[in-house]
Amino acid sequence: LKKFEVSTICHKNSHRMTRKLDRVLYHPVCLICNGTFSRPQHDVFEYVRSLGVETILNDRVQLNPYEIDIWMPNQRFGIEYNGLYWHSEENRNDNFHVDKKHEFSRKKEIKLMTIFDDEWREKRPIIESMIKSRLGLVNTFHARKSSIIELQKISRRDFFETSHIDGDVSAVISFALIHPSDGSILAAISLRRPFHGSLSRFLEVARFS
Repeated sequence: LKKFEVSTICHKNSHRMTRKLDRVLYHPVCLICNGTFSRPQHDVFEYVRSLGVETILNDRVQLNPYEIDIWMPNQRFGIEYNGLYWHSEENRNDNFHVDKKHEFSRKKEIKLMTIFDDEWREKRPIIESMIKSRLGLVNTFHARKSSIIELQKISRRDFFETSHIDGDVSAVISFALIHPSDGSILAAISLRRPFHGSLSRFLEVARFS
């Protein structure tokens, strides 16, 4: 029975997940409703479901033998929720993330997004925005109707601290795409000198959001 996996659907709240058949027979209850599932990962799962997207927990079919924590079949998009301890380099093979995310998923034409525990806990609004963006659930705007301005340091810092997962960083110059009616920032890019001395005459992208 350990060789077989089944897709289960909770009759109460329609939670879907893939589980080993022997575990289902031994413990035939919804792991989410009974509080035996990772609470933060469950929060991410519920957020995606709230967007009206078909979502499956713990899918082991698409990247077998690996598992996709949160899988959206219609979008072929998956989310990996990584706890800081169990997914640290001390507890995983150095090539674990690369093999799973960048090689196997690419061959399967699956897009994976990795969320770390501290990111979800401390920067949840940014993570939620990133998820919506990757699902194509954001408002679009015609760039030709907007204008470009040079962004001052304070405005640059405020924008990236609330929109970029890594926050702000020092830059030589920054530019912003401005909404024509209310003057809000639609997008911004900051440029800096490369750290390598031989490339000092160039500029590189420091942040874009």
